[in-house]
Amino acid sequence: IIEEGPITVAPPETIKELEQAARRLAKCVQYQGAATVEYLYSMETGEYYFLELNPRLQVEHPVTEWIAEINLPASQVVVGMGIPLYNIPEIRRFYGIEHGGGYHAWKEISAVATKFDLDKAQSVKPKGHCVAVRVTSEDPDDGFKPTSGRVEELNFKSKPNVWAYFSVKSGGAIHEFSDSQFGHVFAFGESRSLAIANMVLGLKEIQIRGEIRTNVDYTVDLLNAAEYRENKIHTGWLDSRIAMRVRAERPPWYLSVVGGAL
Repeated sequence: IIEEGPITVAPPETIKELEQAARRLAKCVQYQGAATVEYLYSMETGEYYFLELNPRLQVEHPVTEWIAEINLPASQVVVGMGIPLYNIPEIRRFYGIEHGGGYHAWKEISAVATKFDLDKAQSVKPKGHCVAVRVTSEDPDDGFKPTSGRVEELNFKSKPNVWAYFSVKSGGAIHEFSDSQFGHVFAFGESRSLAIANMVLGLKEIQIRGEIRTNVDYTVDLLNAAEYRENKIHTGWLDSRIAMRVRAERPPWYLSVVGGAL
């Protein structure tokens, strides 16, 4: 439901270990291209555990792009063309290596770029914080059961710090056999708290009207939960909220009727 970056619950030393372990894994299987290595991390013990390697560009890649200032789809294409990472200006900037800039940066860098060891290079500090939320046609009040039907209205205007895309538009529909996710919202802030605040404001401005139910109100409630804001969540946190039937607060139904009439 929610993705975010950079990592804020582990010390820099552990994050460095995660990066190095991911590189070793990619080298072991001779993998080339964009990929994501996923881990589970225990804040109590400081230990981490390998989950999986996704050999593709993931849907939440704008989170990484926003804080690292690297165009991942473009970099993936460049790597596929056989150009090494140390020749990519954005990658060099990310590791604090001279990278040039402007329209001719690619041509200038490729001619004079010197190879550097990615395993030993220290990346720059991520820029700010980014939070992503998946918008789905699931009903939180019915165990997140998928819903389908016509979408009469869907309105959202992106802002400098909040951006979103949707796979349906006003007058469209969610098919009963399609994936329940039909939108993705990304919010940026100079800090984690600002990114969360921008996301809450962005979600509240999404207007969806039709035969489907969505997780938007429920996600706003998750973002406002003290456990989430204090980074004290765990793998069973959401299940425990569902078990306790914690529901998003909504205004009385008659206010919607009155508002519509006005």
